[in-house]
Amino acid sequence: MVQSGKILITGAAGFVGAALCRHLHRQGYALRLLVRRGGSQLPKDLLNDLSDVVEVDDLCDTFTDEFFGSDLLAGVDRVVHLAARVHTGDQSALADLFFCDNLDATVALAQVALNARVKKFIFISTIKVNGEGVLKADHLPYKVSDLPRPEGAYAVSKWRAEQELTSLFTHFEASELVILRLPLIYGAQAKGNYAFLQKWLSWGLPLPIPRAGNRRSLLALDRLVEIIEDILAATAITSGKLQLPCDREEWSTERLAHDLAQKVGCRARTLAIPAPLLHWLATLLNCEDFCVKLFGSLRVDCFDNVGGGKSSG
Repeated sequence: MVQSGKILITGAAGFVGAALCRHLHRQGYALRLLVRRGGSQLPKDLLNDLSDVVEVDDLCDTFTDEFFGSDLLAGVDRVVHLAARVHTGDQSALADLFFCDNLDATVALAQVALNARVKKFIFISTIKVNGEGVLKADHLPYKVSDLPRPEGAYAVSKWRAEQELTSLFTHFEASELVILRLPLIYGAQAKGNYAFLQKWLSWGLPLPIPRAGNRRSLLALDRLVEIIEDILAATAITSGKLQLPCDREEWSTERLAHDLAQKVGCRARTLAIPAPLLHWLATLLNCEDFCVKLFGSLRVDCFDNVGGGKSSG
């Protein structure tokens, strides 16, 4: 059942945000979209279908401005916070910006939302809070009970935001906090490593893959949208809920390459090489982190979630 009250979606013009907005609009939800000037453009179909769109210049200034913040949340009873500075480029050089956008702005928005007595706040985090995975054929799946091991400004800023949000919502029993630590999201127009792999294959270049294989947990965009809608529609309050959603089926880089090649209409050319040689090449080219992300293993236990609810698999 569609509940009354608007849903504020930050980062509405992004890869996940646009898909979520389209789906929720079709289901009859009332939406308020927040986008950043100079960022991704809101797709034309959403501009035509939805009129409640708010443009801002800076996340931190927007959410810490008491007057604007209260106006932004007027009539809103649920928030999906997707907006974030993502993990691209030299994170060390941009550390302050990561913490401003991913930590300070998130906490400020949550405080405004709690003052407005929102019923539900969904925070989109990253599985990188648990770790980056390993350059091996396999490793134990990450669980919500694991000790967090974030690396780099992006993951650390997300982890810090999780901690601050959990502390804030502990004192507000009428408002629910749900944190989703997401693995790589795949689907049409995906960005990041998924887009890089797609472009590499379209060039017809041979893709090196670990001879022993690897195992990675991914999450389909359509499935993520369904998960978020299920959380928005649920009426039970379980503050502090943490979920690690992923597909039931695991992927290898080789399988992903063949799947992508089929979608773009080309042939996947792969070159299986021993993991030690792959690691040596990555070290030589100073791209060890990238090598782990693309050719390593990162598994998620999507059945080990805190706060109950149905499986995300």
